[in-house]
Amino acid sequence: MLVSAFKSALSREINENCRILTCDANPYAPGLIIGDIGLCAPSIESTSYPDWLIEHCQKYNVSLLLTLMVSELSILENIREKLSDIGCKLVGIPCAGLNICRDKVETSRFCNMHGIAHPRIWVSEEILEERNIPWPIMAKHRFGQGSKGQCIFSSRKALEHFIKQDQKSEEYIYQEFLEGTEYGLDVINDLEGNYKGTLARRKIAMRAGETDIAVTEDPTPFQSLSEVLGAELKHGGILDVDIICRDDTLFLLDLNPRFGGGYPFSHLAGADLPAAYIRWAAGKEAETAWLKATPGVVCSRISDVQIVQKQHVGG
Repeated sequence: MLVSAFKSALSREINENCRILTCDANPYAPGLIIGDIGLCAPSIESTSYPDWLIEHCQKYNVSLLLTLMVSELSILENIREKLSDIGCKLVGIPCAGLNICRDKVETSRFCNMHGIAHPRIWVSEEILEERNIPWPIMAKHRFGQGSKGQCIFSSRKALEHFIKQDQKSEEYIYQEFLEGTEYGLDVINDLEGNYKGTLARRKIAMRAGETDIAVTEDPTPFQSLSEVLGAELKHGGILDVDIICRDDTLFLLDLNPRFGGGYPFSHLAGADLPAAYIRWAAGKEAETAWLKATPGVVCSRISDVQIVQKQHVGG
């Protein structure tokens, strides 16, 4: 949906001859067939990837570049000036802000510094020394995304067994498990890192770490938190934020400086961030209406199947 939204915005804001390029290291990735040009790229872990990206951005005269992978952003930020030299605008985040988003320990420190409520966390050495653990406890990858690798412990015995048996347990943080109403926010900055608005959704159902059903909400209760995040992190574009509300207190769970799986719910309710990106990249102001969604719109995610490659078999 995101690519089609950018296509629609491009045809309205510029002209129908603009092209969208998509890249992936997996030749079977469906993302390669939904753009106008699909490029099979080296792995982002390859030393050749930055040069490959610059070469192809120059070859295709790419004017705006964004990624859906937070793990790629540090690579892109390191070549920001080179991209700028060839006329390519990067939608990214300063490295200091990226570190706060990626490292859950740094996220916790950031919250403490700015008076933002956040579940208590411990690293392995700390949790083993803690005598007043508020069971249950959730184990999460320190630099992970989504719910992959998460597990919940309800006893010290189970927790200690995990830490002692799992050779990678030091890569985890241990977080206080909170129950409450979950929300997804999109904190919107322009491409220069200036706060512009917030989109909010209440999560009704989740599946595999993604929002499955959600209803758009009035963002006013999240305004002050969003302003702090936008001003301090100085990200460009969208910041996907997970929030849980318990006893009228908003607890920040995760920060992801990219389009998340919740944005389409707001888009279908009237927001149009792709159009805003294109205006900002051209040095123009975005329409205020594009940064808002109608509250009370309930949407549900669906899955689909599409051909990504045809194999011809013959004799």
